[in-house]
Amino acid sequence: MLARLGLAAAAIILVLGAAELAMRILGVGQVVTYTPDPRFGYLMRPSQVVSTYGEPIEINALGLRGPPVLDPRPADTVRVLFLGDSITYGGGRVPEAALFCRRLETLARADGLHVESLNVSAPGWSPQNWTAWVEANGLLGADAVVVVIPAIDRARPFATLSANAMEERAPLLRLTSLWLKWRETLTAGPTLSDEAMAANVTALERLGAAVGARPLLAVFVPSEGEDGRPDRWAPYEALYPNALDLRRAFGPADYVDPVHFSAAGHELIGRAVYARLRPALSAVGAPRGGL
Repeated sequence: MLARLGLAAAAIILVLGAAELAMRILGVGQVVTYTPDPRFGYLMRPSQVVSTYGEPIEINALGLRGPPVLDPRPADTVRVLFLGDSITYGGGRVPEAALFCRRLETLARADGLHVESLNVSAPGWSPQNWTAWVEANGLLGADAVVVVIPAIDRARPFATLSANAMEERAPLLRLTSLWLKWRETLTAGPTLSDEAMAANVTALERLGAAVGARPLLAVFVPSEGEDGRPDRWAPYEALYPNALDLRRAFGPADYVDPVHFSAAGHELIGRAVYARLRPALSAVGAPRGGL
């Protein structure tokens, strides 16, 4: 009996070892790690490159997804600051080049415009989080700001590391990452409330004051998993009467899950944002005025 148990244990270890090795060879199973901050909740730990689903995710020295920020910024480059949650962040399944903030750069380049997009976002963030980040760090010299508001964020409370079960340290084994991702699917979402919605709207009003005379474009996008409260859009529609409204623009192929967009969905958003922003971007160095 002991011999059989030993053989069974050895077989299990062998299978798990082979699975761990295969995940490392394929470049899957890593998790992005985060660092807490009392001002804006949390952000990705700076200077890491991980691959959860086979697509490398680069987090730059500022803790933002994407390549290093140009410093100093070239004189002929217009900087656009994107603010949002995991939809803007893009998750781990959409390649960096396919994110709508990168599509904006590519579309502008085809028109002879030099645009640098900064992706200020993190999974689980609410408008309170990204506004607090701007209040703590400024606008990084942005010429225009794009704030992406999904249905699921309207009444989302201020997000913290513990409430969203974000990892501060990467597990030793890739197999552990699978368990963490599975646990994430079982984690209850944030408690949505009208109080949180009011705090979000107040935060966005502060954001508008911080943006000042720069162009500010709000983008409304749907979430298939929204709370069934269409009335919760009203304060956002009042705050942003000229928002880019994409709430009815998507089909099933534009999603990778009930909330997050596929590369096709990012393409749709990128083209729509570029079409609205292009007049401002064309005035390189001085994009001012309404959108």
